[in-house]
Amino acid sequence: FTQDISLIFMKIADTQQEALFSMMDLVNLVHSEEDLTKILDFLVQKIAKLMPSDACSLYLYDQVTDEITLRATHGLNHDLVNNISVKKGQGLAGKTIETLKPLNISNSHKNPDFKEIDGLNEDAYNNYLSVPLIYNNIPIGLIAVQNKEKVKFKKKDIEFLTSLTGTAVALVEKAKFKGTVETISIPSNQINDLDHNENDTTIEYLKDHLIKGIPAVPGIAMGRLKIVHHAFARRHEIDAENSQQKEIELLKEAFEVVSKEIKNTKTKAEKQFGPDEASIFEAYLMFLESESFKKQIIHEINGGLSAVKALDKIVSKYMDRMAEAHDEYIKERAYDIQDVARKITNHLLYGKSSDTSNYQCDEDTIFCNDFWSISDFVNIDLNKTKGIISANGGASSHIAILADSLNLPAVLGLESAVSQFRDGDFILIDGYAGHVLVNPSDKIIEIYKKEIIELEKQTKLFQQKKDQKVRIGTTNKHQISIGANLSMIVHTNAALDSGADMIGLYRTEFPFLVRKQMPTEEEQYLIYKRAIDMVDGKEITFRTLDIGGDKHVTYLNMPAESNPALGWRAIRFFLERKDLFRIQLRALLRASVHGKIRILFPMISSVEEIIEAKKVLDLVKKELQDENQIYARKIPIGAMIEVPSAVEMAGALAELVDFFSIGTNDLTQYCLAVDRTNPLVAKYYDPFHPAVLRMVNRTIQAAHKAEIKVTVCGDIASQPFLAALLIGMGADQLSMIPRAIPKIKYLARHIDENTVIKLAKKCLKFDQSHLIRNELKIYFKEYRLDEMIPQERVHVMDHLLDEE
Repeated sequence: FTQDISLIFMKIADTQQEALFSMMDLVNLVHSEEDLTKILDFLVQKIAKLMPSDACSLYLYDQVTDEITLRATHGLNHDLVNNISVKKGQGLAGKTIETLKPLNISNSHKNPDFKEIDGLNEDAYNNYLSVPLIYNNIPIGLIAVQNKEKVKFKKKDIEFLTSLTGTAVALVEKAKFKGTVETISIPSNQINDLDHNENDTTIEYLKDHLIKGIPAVPGIAMGRLKIVHHAFARRHEIDAENSQQKEIELLKEAFEVVSKEIKNTKTKAEKQFGPDEASIFEAYLMFLESESFKKQIIHEINGGLSAVKALDKIVSKYMDRMAEAHDEYIKERAYDIQDVARKITNHLLYGKSSDTSNYQCDEDTIFCNDFWSISDFVNIDLNKTKGIISANGGASSHIAILADSLNLPAVLGLESAVSQFRDGDFILIDGYAGHVLVNPSDKIIEIYKKEIIELEKQTKLFQQKKDQKVRIGTTNKHQISIGANLSMIVHTNAALDSGADMIGLYRTEFPFLVRKQMPTEEEQYLIYKRAIDMVDGKEITFRTLDIGGDKHVTYLNMPAESNPALGWRAIRFFLERKDLFRIQLRALLRASVHGKIRILFPMISSVEEIIEAKKVLDLVKKELQDENQIYARKIPIGAMIEVPSAVEMAGALAELVDFFSIGTNDLTQYCLAVDRTNPLVAKYYDPFHPAVLRMVNRTIQAAHKAEIKVTVCGDIASQPFLAALLIGMGADQLSMIPRAIPKIKYLARHIDENTVIKLAKKCLKFDQSHLIRNELKIYFKEYRLDEMIPQERVHVMDHLLDEE
């Protein structure tokens, strides 16, 4: 018995070891191989051997066409790869995507869901086992194995095949990131025409043509699609007779020309966006001016490659490394490299770095791009552009920030869906819900046009008295200030136009993120002075540098961390790098003579941190005095309350600072142990959670007991239901995205102070978030506020689907 057990474990160990080496082979292959077909062929061969099984096939799913296409097979008819597709729900493959569960069937060809496909030869196999491939909660395909034996696949087979799906998903997604996934064009007679059928009901049409992305910039836009065709691609070789020296000369010439073009584009961007935003081009120039980067390419040329192939090889290495990163910033820097490399390649091949025809458009155009660089935004005609969509990017990405600054509705993160779009398609963008409709029906267009008219009416309503201070209640004693959160100077005008009473939070990270080296004291001083000058005498709260976590600054050589959100960031970083902390504080103090400023320290978790930060500030003040530098003597100092320990210590912290700023986005995340950017747990991120609201209330009460004021920042300040609660709790200031200011000011003028205080007290007693929401809905209906607030109205698409 013991010997039998040992043999079994040895067999298991052998299988696992073979699986490990096979997966290592796959990883090595995806690094060296550019052809996805070869990668997938290798994958199905390995899985068939490891199971073992007589056949293994891989299908990829396209959510635009709702088609599941055979992309690789070992055991079935290979001639049908890329040539057969089924709809979701059709056949066993379609059933797997529909249910998103493993499917284990014996005598599969007799199963009612079995769909026979001519020439595929599936009827030769008795048993069928499939598992879905899922990425970010979205199905991207499936793996199916089949056997001729009449014995059903066992539980351990299901578990083993499921364990391999992670590797399969990673390979497919990495290939997409590197641009090696080719779009398969199914013949038009095999897919539904995207143009709508007038006989379709609205609901049926929505289900087939509604594409969900990430809502990045709110707004509704519609128009004809213009695709920017400049994805980095392998092209034909230049003159094969060129000598190595000639190739090196061509490369150096391309570097020089592209560098000049980027500097010219940077000048245009400075006029359009401002110097801080245009400084993103410093990253481009950093690659072009990097001797190491250039030497690596020349080394490959000396090894026998052409300039184009050598550039391609080195850039692929960089992309491979950066593809391992999961955060948005690193990925965006990867696209910077890709954008520069594309420009160099185009110059080598065609004598020009970009095609201006990419941006020529008619009136009412929706632009689609795999990834938007700032040079793209500089080149598009803003008078004709109504909105943008993109395969990549998130709500907090640089693309979103730039689109927002231009007031362009944007839906991002559409991934492979954009591969099925065609130039000239009529596109409708719902930037509120993150929806994109391709060639929508007349009925849907009409619904949205009515929605646009309704939103315009409400915008005009909210704009009334937006520039006036808000006093709440019949006594008019409680004055609340409504301010703006800013990340870039370019947003200052939008904040003032929206009626901001102050800049409640100015994030100082952007100039650090886009430069190739630390901004000097003088550079920082000029940035802060410019921001102060632009706010026209209003108070501005500067938050000291909050890097680390999801904000990477490469030139500071910060160590990699397994959990950066809980790592070396914000005030923790600055207290250990006081040399850098002093530089920013000196710049802020020098700028303070130009207007009213407050200084805010982020991510405070203990009394010791505030004491230490204030010591550094006092030291800087003494330095400036010794140098006869002038600065404002009375600058309010604040602590950002965004971790539970700071809430617990709020009473003690309040004795040490002049104000609190509650960072509700991070506080909610840390309180609930939820990363809201992780789609697997994002549903648990709930600002209505009783624990979150009680923490906010405790902080406000502790501040008022110490007679200091409280600003509440983050998403909850811009949500009408929660804004009403915050006012009831006694918040002194709310700070939010500029576009939300008129709406929240309108809300504040139309609520009664006494009733909203009672409402807050009642809601804070509830132990479940849905009870809080229900109570708020009752209040809003009673005071006729629900129809006045667009954000609380159901999105058009959701409403139609709910009706169904």
